[in-house]
Amino acid sequence: MGVCFIPTFADLLYQFKGVFVPDEGAEGGIGFCFGEVWMLYCKNFPAALLLGVGFPIVILLFHYKEMLKNTLYRFSWQIYAMSFAMAFLLYEKGFRKPDFNFSWGYMYGIFFAFTGGLILMVQTQGTYLSKKEEHRSWKRLGVMAVEWCMYLAHLICGLYYFYGFLRGNMYY
Repeated sequence: MGVCFIPTFADLLYQFKGVFVPDEGAEGGIGFCFGEVWMLYCKNFPAALLLGVGFPIVILLFHYKEMLKNTLYRFSWQIYAMSFAMAFLLYEKGFRKPDFNFSWGYMYGIFFAFTGGLILMVQTQGTYLSKKEEHRSWKRLGVMAVEWCMYLAHLICGLYYFYGFLRGNMYY
């Protein structure tokens, strides 16, 4: 069965040859920086970061104690933190530097943070709504409204972004 992976492995060696075996006089390998490549694509890094993960951050603020109990939610944030660190601190040297290939891991990290946050939000709201009427509070209903508004805002922005792809826009 391992023989099936030989063509894939050979293709990956060919694909990454430019990074690890650079041309004469060119730089190669993996480099270390502090968001240098990320800044090629956005000028206001804190705003881009908050807009990218606004919904998971809101869920984290309202459900911080759940992170201690819920392993799925905690693991989703661990994946996000590691993928953020890789995208922020590492880059491919040479001609692939502007490709920002370490952002692929960050995109997966965002997906897991969103999924973990959405699952936690639905679970906690389901248990809250099943309680008796006298135990409900306006504060908790306000929190639920903020969470759903953030989720819907991200959903609408994502659909608009996808609509741009359908019209021929590029990733950045």
